Amino acid sequence: MKTTMKTVESPQATAYDVEFDAAVGRAMKGIRDPKAMDEAARAMDEGREEIRSRLGELNIAVVLVRESRDE
Repeated sequence: MKTTMKTVESPQATAYDVEFDAAVGRAMKGIRDPKAMDEAARAMDEGREEIRSRLGELNIAVVLVRESRDE
């Protein structure tokens, strides 16, 4: 009986993957791109504000730090 192996296709890279890879490559080479850094900071600010608007202020870090000290 002959068995055949199925090939597994890797998912195609998204725009995020390409941007992330480029940013990691620049960081590893010590290249600072002010425009890319500003865009990344703006995207992080927008993401943080979106989460804040949906879920409110999340103050979980203090609880996690205290729990880790108590263990």
